[in-house]
Amino acid sequence: MRKKAEHKETHNVMLVMRKEDFEALRAEAKKIDIPVASYAKYLIYEGLRKRKER
Repeated sequence: MRKKAEHKETHNVMLVMRKEDFEALRAEAKKIDIPVASYAKYLIYEGLRKRKER
């Protein structure tokens, strides 16, 4: 069940990104061995945190 949920989250991320950007994100996530959706959420969180600090 967990694999299916991860796949659904990854698909949702894929829907809102350009293909090239998604492939780059997937490659980065694969390098550090975490799910793509989790890495995308982390990057969004970091971006919001940096914006708040400014």
